[in-house]
Amino acid sequence: MSLPASSLSMSWLFIPGNSEKMLSKFRDTGADTVILDLEDSVPPEEKSRARESVVRTVRDSAEGGGDAEAAGPAPRIFVRVNPVGSAWQEEDIFTVVCPGVSGIMVPKAESRDSLVTVAAGLSRAEQESGMEPESVEIAALVETPAGVLSCSELASSPRVTALALGGEDYCLALGMGRTRGGEEISFARGMLVTSAAACGVQPVDTVWTDIPDADGLADECHRVRALGFSGKLAVHPAQVPVIQKCFSPSKQELDEARRIVEAFEDSGRGVVDLEGQMIDAPVVERARGIIQRARFDEP
Repeated sequence: MSLPASSLSMSWLFIPGNSEKMLSKFRDTGADTVILDLEDSVPPEEKSRARESVVRTVRDSAEGGGDAEAAGPAPRIFVRVNPVGSAWQEEDIFTVVCPGVSGIMVPKAESRDSLVTVAAGLSRAEQESGMEPESVEIAALVETPAGVLSCSELASSPRVTALALGGEDYCLALGMGRTRGGEEISFARGMLVTSAAACGVQPVDTVWTDIPDADGLADECHRVRALGFSGKLAVHPAQVPVIQKCFSPSKQELDEARRIVEAFEDSGRGVVDLEGQMIDAPVVERARGIIQRARFDEP
């Protein structure tokens, strides 16, 4: 279930499932995808109530609730369920899978077998909800050493359309602190982005936790985009426009991409010289990807 470049989400914003106030404003965030969270941000005693709030939010959105015109295009809705094997995950899936849900995020994903089990649960939930079969995607959140070493099998699992890195939990498991430069998660980033590319799914980078530091967030976005990531997790709405801007092609990039594609298509050959630059098929495909992302970002 791989996605074309035109369907990628640059910004993935977590919203606590137990916050009625934040849930009611998810359309106003500007995020490409919102992740209504039932895991880390919700204490055990509030899991049931948060689940009900999330379902109500999804259903209201699907039925056109709220001032949709004022809020602009609706983001895709994912729900982060509780981990495989927890006391809550099965009920999470059977409750939240309803019209309006684009996908679920599976935390602490570590094996293909666990995601196959989740996919089977989704099939049953879709049938119960009267949804199209295999319409609900899976974003696998990789946040353990075992998960990092299993990135390729996670990326090739049924329904998976994105791999996302959970850098904080990964570092905790290794007994490392997080640094501004992120050298401690460079191996995990490399494993994730390479596996995602091999399997045709989207690689999504970890959160930037220093919310007031927008410049630091922008620097990190540019670094990980150069590594091959095409989106980033966010923990606050203020981070969304920074992420959107950094992952969107600049005017210069877009103009150059269009020139490359035009020159290649006009030449009718497999290789063309454009002002001293050799243009072949991989260069052209990259340029087409840039153009597709720009189209996706346009209102």
